[in-house]
Amino acid sequence: MLPMTPKANRIVRLALDALMLLLLTQLMAYHASSEAAHEWHGVALTALLVVHQWLNRRWYGALFSGRYTVQRAVMTGVFALTLIAYALTAFCGLSMSTHAAPFLYSMAPSAFVRPAHLAASYWAFILTGIHVGLHIPAMFGRFKTGRVAKALLHLAATAIAGVGFYLFLKNGIFDYIFLQTSYAAVDPDKTLWFSVLENTLIVSFWAYAGAMIFSAIKTTGKRRFLPLLGIIAAVTVGLTLNVTVPQSDAPVEEIEIDLGESLDIHSSPF
Repeated sequence: MLPMTPKANRIVRLALDALMLLLLTQLMAYHASSEAAHEWHGVALTALLVVHQWLNRRWYGALFSGRYTVQRAVMTGVFALTLIAYALTAFCGLSMSTHAAPFLYSMAPSAFVRPAHLAASYWAFILTGIHVGLHIPAMFGRFKTGRVAKALLHLAATAIAGVGFYLFLKNGIFDYIFLQTSYAAVDPDKTLWFSVLENTLIVSFWAYAGAMIFSAIKTTGKRRFLPLLGIIAAVTVGLTLNVTVPQSDAPVEEIEIDLGESLDIHSSPF
């Protein structure tokens, strides 16, 4: 393979990141696709992740060299946790595969892979948002905007993040990531594109949180905690919406994770 220039490498990585995010938000809408499509899309995302790691090979080469600042430690830690979450999700997903990799079915006990698949997929979803958010300030820092425009953009981002946190609460994701439920509750009336939009808003909250954490690390003096107020504001918006917005009367299906039966479960991004 011919070596790429730094500019070409950056373009390929951005395109790859955008495609992976699109696939991830679609895969989290597990109820709106067939089981076979869900599995093959998961395999595709796994393959793209491998390519992504290959493009980051220079970063791996410098992992144990140089000084670790707070910023570098946080970014490296989040990246490592994200990889672990994806690896666990992929392993558990392949252990339940009946279409994409049926020869790997039951390579690990169902008592472990089913609940772990559900939890790890949502942890991967959350950590992906934070990982992307940690890179946002550097990506957009080169764009110069006026003080008023910057304030309006920040206000809009906070509002969008607040809606994302509301949807995070509404969809009961806390129960999934902390293994508080043995089933995936889905609304069968939600279309694929509506679910993708919801998932995009949810991941936007975590990306916003990651961006604010990065800004807090980079800021010095008494202003260091100002970016964290943005996270508090977004959480407040989400909590307010969660209390004030009426709950939908749409039927919700509870897909039980019964370890004694073989069920058609779509509960994660792999």
